[in-house]
Amino acid sequence: MWREPATRYAAVLASIVLALTGVAGCSSTTVIVPSTCPSVYTAAVAWTSKMARSSVIQFFNGDQVVAEIKVPVRNIQWGDQAPVYHDGTVALLSMGDPSFGDASLITIHLATCVVNVMDLHSMEMNLGSFRDGFLTVGNLNGSSHVTGFTAVRASVTTSFEGQIITVAQGDGDRVYAIGTTIDTRETSLIVLSADDLAVVKTVPLPMLSLGAAVSMTFVAGKVIIPLGTTHLRTTDAEDNRLIVVDQTDWSVRTIKLDQLSPFLVRTVGDTVYVAHTFMNQGFHDWSFYRYVSTLNAANEIPTTHTLGSPIARFDVTATRLAALSGSDANDVPVLHTYALPDFTPITTVALKPPKNVPYPVAVNVFLSPSA
Repeated sequence: MWREPATRYAAVLASIVLALTGVAGCSSTTVIVPSTCPSVYTAAVAWTSKMARSSVIQFFNGDQVVAEIKVPVRNIQWGDQAPVYHDGTVALLSMGDPSFGDASLITIHLATCVVNVMDLHSMEMNLGSFRDGFLTVGNLNGSSHVTGFTAVRASVTTSFEGQIITVAQGDGDRVYAIGTTIDTRETSLIVLSADDLAVVKTVPLPMLSLGAAVSMTFVAGKVIIPLGTTHLRTTDAEDNRLIVVDQTDWSVRTIKLDQLSPFLVRTVGDTVYVAHTFMNQGFHDWSFYRYVSTLNAANEIPTTHTLGSPIARFDVTATRLAALSGSDANDVPVLHTYALPDFTPITTVALKPPKNVPYPVAVNVFLSPSA
């Protein structure tokens, strides 16, 4: 299920030399109105395949599948920021077939289950949200771009020559992106205007490895960025810190966590949730990556929680955390849900793939807003 071990730098750099035509944007939209939408569900899992243009969203109420919705896309991505939310919808990203550039932005209305599939003209690597809609990040031939999609105006794109952008996420009137120069490997937090994605400011982040930061969040006037690997002179070393950037004076500091490899971050209220995982088994066996750290914005003291299986992706609400495991001991993907704040286990579901999806892979999870 996971890629063969490789550095994040190698994986991202490989993406920017693919020769795809067109520019980031949206050419057409397909709307799927499902025949059924569950009135009550607790979590949903996205299944996909690289072999056929067909993916499925399975909706669960507890440990039971209560609905399935077929989406006409292939190769939905793990999506380091996904799932992301805006105005009652959740978004996922499909890479499609890179040979044909048929990437898609998928949005699902949480109340009605109506699906919109927007065709993209470039291979996008990550997904985010901002004040007016959703963001995608792409890299191609030594250039990167951040594109904002909204319901009220045409999409807008900002390009970054000679840089690799790995993540973009909005907070209020600003969009924040992390970029690394290809020549010098200097990494910065890039601050953009949410109105037109114009660059407002850059903040150096010298400790970050190229491509290491793929997720970020915000709490109490601060940008929180996982520092799972640190760039040394000739190699990358595993790390256990969070980067904290003050949004007022732009000072940079770090918070030390108890476990290595912080990778994905979410914020609910004043609490930051950190999943300790990786793009593959980069430094440890897959079984190692099963920790979630929590810290409150007021005291910034981390607490470590050990989950029942390794974490591939996760989602959080005010009362519940869902973790999608890459596989258990029998190589079966597992959905775990926990009650917050004490992480009491609620359900453990050995997932069964949907029918009529060849070689399916469970790639993402999102929670019901009422969960």
